Amino acid sequence: MGVSLKALESEIRAQNGNIAAVARAFDMTWHGVYDRVKRSERLQKAVDESRDSKVKAMGDKAFEMAMDGNVPILIFLLKTMGKNDGYTERTEISGPDNGPIVIKGYTNVTPDDWDNQ
Repeated sequence: MGVSLKALESEIRAQNGNIAAVARAFDMTWHGVYDRVKRSERLQKAVDESRDSKVKAMGDKAFEMAMDGNVPILIFLLKTMGKNDGYTERTEISGPDNGPIVIKGYTNVTPDDWDNQ
């Protein structure tokens, strides 16, 4: 019999959403765990919540490091989070409300282009 949903969810949370670590814990393949996660909203939610909480914790740590004078972290934060304030090496262009850019094509047609039949 396979691993229960409850056991997978518990291990996903314990491993902070690291699918490879969950697979090792149950002696499963990475793909086997990933397939189970894809089929279960409950497991998807566990992965998302686990990863989100770790990303927030890493963000907090990065802010601390930047404020303590860690220049590479400071530059990274400014380039990513401060890009709307001009801290960027490239310009990103988007449509209204950060949506896609809509490009419309126009074709000029003259009477010379018409088929004379």
